[in-house]
Amino acid sequence: MKKFTRFCNGRRLLAALLVIASLCALAGCDLDAIAPERGGREPKVKFESRGEELTLSLFKGTSAHKQYKIPDEVDGKPVTALKSFAFSNSEYLQEISIGAGIVEIDSWSLTNCKELKAIKVSMDNPAYKDIDGVLYTKDGKTLVAFPNKNTEHLSLPIGVEEIADNAFYKCTDIKTVDFPEGLKTIGARAFLKCKGLEKADLPDSLEVIGDDAFSFCHSLTYVYIPASIKTVGDFAFFDAEKLDAIKIARAEGDSELILGKDWKRRKDANINADVPVEWGAER
Repeated sequence: MKKFTRFCNGRRLLAALLVIASLCALAGCDLDAIAPERGGREPKVKFESRGEELTLSLFKGTSAHKQYKIPDEVDGKPVTALKSFAFSNSEYLQEISIGAGIVEIDSWSLTNCKELKAIKVSMDNPAYKDIDGVLYTKDGKTLVAFPNKNTEHLSLPIGVEEIADNAFYKCTDIKTVDFPEGLKTIGARAFLKCKGLEKADLPDSLEVIGDDAFSFCHSLTYVYIPASIKTVGDFAFFDAEKLDAIKIARAEGDSELILGKDWKRRKDANINADVPVEWGAER
């Protein structure tokens, strides 16, 4: 009787495992990819199915995992995308290698990796490239992501027209950025909490500064906004506490200029305390 009971219990366990496997398959899970770390030697990596392709949705490593190469395929399916927060907050990673297959990278997927020095991209990748470990679109028009430990002084190449949303998000080590003529857009949260950034001398081609673009940049002592500017987003320079003034080349009350909510407000001052603006200013 006991043998029969154990047999029945075993069948029930097998049936339960099959049900779980079926549910995971329907939900797009990869069972191998979500397995626990093996003896601490492998990072935990999750992938999600999108039809015949896979998205890397989570990387979780330890201090032993300083480099990671994204696989071109898993179980015969190509890995083509990085989901939001895929590598976010990876505190030990120093280098990420992207192969030829990744053609979609969410703007949140590489944020807040404090020790990251380089994002390397295969020369065969049709959508992205790196220049000295900094991630750009293949045509060089958009800076996608900057690794915090790459350099303290960055000179952007001619041809960059956009700094993407979150591109320097919480990159506390960057001190200066030389912005090229031709740059048109600085995205939302592009330099949020870049607490070491000292100045924002923006080029005469710039048209858009996104929401929170330079908020909580506590070391900013100089900001120049050119006459080409059309939009300054909500909280764009919020709590830039060391700024004595923001220089802006447009005239005060210019009807073609859209200014967002609290775009120059100081956080810890009284309710009416904004950073002063020098309208019609020159560099």
